[in-house]
Amino acid sequence: MGTVNQYLINLAAQGIGKACSFGANFYAFVLIAHTGGAEFFGQYSYVITFLTISILVADFGMTSVLGRDIAQVQGSPETYWSNFLLLRLMINLITILISIIVAFYLRRDLFPTLVLGSLALPFLSARFFEPVFQVYKRPWFSMYSSFAYGLSFVILLIIVLRFKMTLPSLVLVFIAANVTYAVLAFYLTGRLIKLTFRIDWRIIRQILKLAVPLGVSGLFTIVSGRVPVFMLAAMKSDYAVGIYNAAYRFFDLSVLLTVILVGPFIPIFSAKVKSDLNFLKDFSGMIMELVGIVLVPLAIIVPTISPLIMNIFFGESFLPSAHVLDILVWAGIFVFISLFTSAVALSIGVVHFAYWNTAVSALLSILLNYLWIPRYSYVGSAWAILICEVFLNVVTLIFLTRYVGNIYRWSQWLKIATANLVLCGLLYNGLFDIGLLLKISSSLVVYMLLIILLKAIPAKTVLYFNRGLLKLRSFYAG
Repeated sequence: MGTVNQYLINLAAQGIGKACSFGANFYAFVLIAHTGGAEFFGQYSYVITFLTISILVADFGMTSVLGRDIAQVQGSPETYWSNFLLLRLMINLITILISIIVAFYLRRDLFPTLVLGSLALPFLSARFFEPVFQVYKRPWFSMYSSFAYGLSFVILLIIVLRFKMTLPSLVLVFIAANVTYAVLAFYLTGRLIKLTFRIDWRIIRQILKLAVPLGVSGLFTIVSGRVPVFMLAAMKSDYAVGIYNAAYRFFDLSVLLTVILVGPFIPIFSAKVKSDLNFLKDFSGMIMELVGIVLVPLAIIVPTISPLIMNIFFGESFLPSAHVLDILVWAGIFVFISLFTSAVALSIGVVHFAYWNTAVSALLSILLNYLWIPRYSYVGSAWAILICEVFLNVVTLIFLTRYVGNIYRWSQWLKIATANLVLCGLLYNGLFDIGLLLKISSSLVVYMLLIILLKAIPAKTVLYFNRGLLKLRSFYAG
């Protein structure tokens, strides 16, 4: 029971920490969009996107390796931790040089600001302390650091906006908040692990052996999602970047929620894969059905309220972003499916396809954006993301089906599809002018009644769900 409580504490602490960081970043985007307008917001988004890719290169899969190694390290954890930090510093210095060179050829007008952010990469990429806090049973340290980041970011941002807002000043605020996080996290980690000054090349080679493939795969993944920013800026304008990124903030939120929700399933899947493969297949099928019952209706409803959402959060000048949001909400569903099925594939050791499908997705994204941006601008970029996510899903499902079996029960999906088609018809028929709120509410009531009458959630699914929760509980309990 104590292990269960510890697991829940870890999940809550990291979830709250991620919420603090994301909330501060989202608030900053909203505030800057309202104050600076679409074109200035596009420039800020461009700089942050550039730094995000640089941060990923600087990390290069090492945080994932730390999460695996820190719990298994034999001998002195101080030696491992010190060599881990040394390797990160070396990779950071190399990345700073590469980032400055790329920035010079990419955007001369934003070059000073991009250099400013690049020089701060050791602080910007310092989000790797969470595994240490968790292993040493101090998960709330993660929450403290993230809260300090969020609070300092918001306070400094308000101060800058109150006086004079410039792009370099906003980037300095972003850097200062990350410095706050890094200093506090490093101090808290120092209470758990002491540093040594002995270089162990065996440890460094061990880290690189595992980190390189993860880093390459992660780089391709983020290129696939972030390349529209650079291509929109080059082929259209900063205004187009701003319109696209306003809607993309909500897509980022869906990815964050997916990571939080999917993470707890990985250990139980890994533990049960050899003894209960049928449970793994049935439980996965149940999750997919819940996606169809819960998330697909959300994607159907969003176009009716997307202009209202963009107006509330970003202002009237960002209303064109509603068209992007209408498409990205479907991409968000496929992200959930992709990350969930990837977690299942990881649990059975089927990951070899991840080295090439992310590369193909990145190339596909570049090609589609090149073809569609001149004609469709930011809407074309949104469609490119959706198609790339569909591609990643298809590849993952093909390999998953080969090893686990078919996870879809087509009789249930026929019922789910019927209910969703009725919901779509009720929302978009144009026959009844009863007000938007009443139409959405009444349509959802009819939809839920259909789900119940058609038995789209059969008793067996509820049984598997309860069984899954019990297995998750028993796994962490003993």
